[in-house]
Amino acid sequence: MEELSYRTADDRLIYPSETQRHHAVWRKAWYNSPIEKAFRGLVIVRLTIGAHRQLHSEIEPPIKPNLDLMHEICHQPLGRNEYDRFDNLVTYLGEVVMNHGNRNAEDAAHLLVNFKVQQYFIDKGRVDGIQ
Repeated sequence: MEELSYRTADDRLIYPSETQRHHAVWRKAWYNSPIEKAFRGLVIVRLTIGAHRQLHSEIEPPIKPNLDLMHEICHQPLGRNEYDRFDNLVTYLGEVVMNHGNRNAEDAAHLLVNFKVQQYFIDKGRVDGIQ
């Protein structure tokens, strides 16, 4: 029998079957090489099914950044917690954008805008494991 395993942002207890994994970088078919797969797998967060569906119905997928930016991101210490990784990636992208001489600033700006919109749904649909 399934046990209540997650707490929502509004403090409800829910079952694992009421959640889904969300890749902040989606369109799996766009990411095929080892570095692309590593980049896509960096930020996967667990959300309520409702928030996950709403996110995908209202937001276009982020652009596929150039390989150099993917490589840079994959080598950043983003943290262990899935939500911290997302927040730290948003912070890192902002730093790349502010460094106007960085050749990856344009792609970083596109990702940053998309991730800022995703952040609303991630904050709304976030679930934390209970012990």
